[in-house]
Formats: sequence, C-alpha cells, structure tokens
Amino acid sequence: MGIDPDFPSGVSTDLTVVIETEIDRRQDDGPATIGTVLEAMYKGLVRELVASGQIDIDQDGSLFDEVKGLVEQYGGDAVAADFMKLRASEPLAVVIQAELDNHADDDPPTLGTVRDSMNGGLVANLVGVGAIDADDDDTLLGEITRLIRKHGQDAPAEEFLP
Repeated sequence: MGIDPDFPSGVSTDLTVVIETEIDRRQDDGPATIGTVLEAMYKGLVRELVASGQIDIDQDGSLFDEVKGLVEQYGGDAVAADFMKLRASEPLAVVIQAELDNHADDDPPTLGTVRDSMNGGLVANLVGVGAIDADDDDTLLGEITRLIRKHGQDAPAEEFLP
C-alpha cells in the first residue's frame, strides 16, 4: 500500500513531529490515524512537545487547524504516516547540499555522513557564512536524527532534498 497520490506531499515540520510521536506511542495499538493524532493533541500531546522543546509554541493553533483540515478532507481514519513529510526542512537542505558539494561524485553522502559532518563543524561553518541561522543548530541535529531513525544512516542524503 503506497501513499495515495491525492494526499498532500507533506505536512508542516511541527505536525510531522506530532505524528511521529503518536506513531511511536501507538506501536501496539494499531496504526495512528489522523483522527487519533487529533485526539492525542486534545489530550495534551502538543503541550508535551512544546514543553520538551520539540515544537514551537507559536504553532499550537495552526497545528490544530492543519489536522482538522486533514480530517475534513480525508477523514479521521486516514493513516497518519501517509501525511508525513519525507523531505528535509529548508535549513537541513542547505546542510545536505553543502555536504553534497564537498563530496566526491563516486561517494555520495548518506544521512550518517551528513550527521557526522554536522557534528564536525559543518553547521557552524554555514552559520558563519550566513547560509543558515544560528538558532537552527539544535533543531537540525534533531531533524537529522529523526531521519536516520526512520530511514537508516546509510540512506542517500540527496533523496531528502526538497
């Protein structure tokens, strides 16, 4: 079963975090649906994620609007994972592209090599030249870690460019 071509290509980054969290929590309770994600949000999931710094507090209302719109358009039984963004955010795409530019064509970077480069100072270099904001540092490490957890460290990094 693939992703329905009528589904959007992805949801916001913060909603992806909410969906991933609900999927992880429901491992033995069947697949998370957009309806169960909305229910978990009403039960405090968004507050938990804001408190832990995983999502921005300013997104609270828009996240509820985004999920409600998905429920209205696709129904509450739609599998939540089908809506998850499979691409890097814009700042992470800058990091991946920088790693691609620094790698030999015959040895393309993987998600693992991008993370290693990030830990080795790539993000600091990109901040220094103004390519990305300094505030993105922790967020980028969390994002690359989530991609590695989901797709493996050997996944070609280029596949996650928008």
